[in-house]
Amino acid sequence: MTADQAAIVGPARLAARAWDRRRSSVRAQLAARHDALATVALLLERSNFRFGDLIDAPASDEAMAALRAAETIGRPLGSPAFLDRIAALAGRDPRPRKRGPKPGVNKEFDMLSP
Repeated sequence: MTADQAAIVGPARLAARAWDRRRSSVRAQLAARHDALATVALLLERSNFRFGDLIDAPASDEAMAALRAAETIGRPLGSPAFLDRIAALAGRDPRPRKRGPKPGVNKEFDMLSP
């Protein structure tokens, strides 16, 4: 068994720690050196060169609940300012909208709906 395999836990085969995974960019971020997976300068600058503190900090129950809820809809999770930046870059709003068919798309069915 390799060290990488030993670090995998649970039925989902998740790593106990992000830096235990061979294909994770976390090792490069912690070492502050570029590798085949990551260019580290931007993230290090944004984290004030304290990337290790970001991943060591325990997440609150509220933050974990928000993350779990966002996983099921496949949309990014973040502050309104972050989502605005994503919308500007992608050219479409990543926020969830009202479920169901869009009004006016299928006019025959719109006439049947109350």
